[in-house]
Amino acid sequence: MSGGWIRALHPWPGGAEDATGNTIAALAAGAQCASVTVNGLGEHAGNASLDEVVMAARLTLGWDCGVDTRQLAALSDLVSRASGRSLADTKPVVGSAVFRHESGIHCGGLLEDRATYEAFAAEEVGHAPTELVVGRHTGLRLLRAKLERLRLPVPAPWLPTLLEEIRHHARHHKTGLNDADLGPVVARFRQSYVGLQ
Repeated sequence: MSGGWIRALHPWPGGAEDATGNTIAALAAGAQCASVTVNGLGEHAGNASLDEVVMAARLTLGWDCGVDTRQLAALSDLVSRASGRSLADTKPVVGSAVFRHESGIHCGGLLEDRATYEAFAAEEVGHAPTELVVGRHTGLRLLRAKLERLRLPVPAPWLPTLLEEIRHHARHHKTGLNDADLGPVVARFRQSYVGLQ
């Protein structure tokens, strides 16, 4: 497949995921161009996603495609609004939740080394910085780190109890806690236990 336009091979199972892999394989094999789409819009179903191809080419082939990657999230948002088609928040690269993490193991790994779960920084594709959310799946490591950063002291023996309170709060409200939410929850917790006022 050297030179010429390449199209994602469909109807292979997997849709867009296969299209991206096929496109990168074709480029690596010598194809000169790739037919891509933004948010799945285009003349054919199964075309590879622009954002995924650009970032995969950078990461796996070491290629700069000449695209300002910091504009990818904004482009996707613009196309979403213009077309009236919403984008899944878990869409790779440009989804709004791609750089938001809550799981205890996930957050622990990210606190140690961002590359554990993120091949590139959120800012590289136009997102706000990675957000580590305290919620129902959070572990003690992230809770400790958040409390230290926010200067909300809680004695270590009380952290497991506080974590359960936070998980209960997150389940009840069906959402994680951002930094602004965490302060009042910790204050109520401290007032509920003797010696922590």
